[in-house]
Amino acid sequence: MLRRSMPLLLLLIFCASLTRAGESRQPQMRPATVKLMRSLLGREDEPDKAQLAMALGRARVGDTKTIAALAVTLTDHDPLVRAAAAFALGQSGSPQASGFLVPLLKDKDEAVRIET
Repeated sequence: MLRRSMPLLLLLIFCASLTRAGESRQPQMRPATVKLMRSLLGREDEPDKAQLAMALGRARVGDTKTIAALAVTLTDHDPLVRAAAAFALGQSGSPQASGFLVPLLKDKDEAVRIET
């Protein structure tokens, strides 16, 4: 039951972790939430890696540890996960991200190349 509701749970975590609109021009995740999402992203058996990466991308999380976690995810066997990680890195605004994205321009999956 918990696995089926995981995307909804991730959405709730994402929404609850954002600062209120009046506090910041750009929504930002709370550090504890980013840390939790990074640790889930690093688990080999995590079925929601793509959703985690997309949430980090939408929040434009660009700290060094998150960029490193997303970079590792770029080698995932699932092209959806690789594309989501590429999206997140592109949205991060981090200068480090471009170095990780360039090799993906030659990825065997078109969706990954498009997202790069």
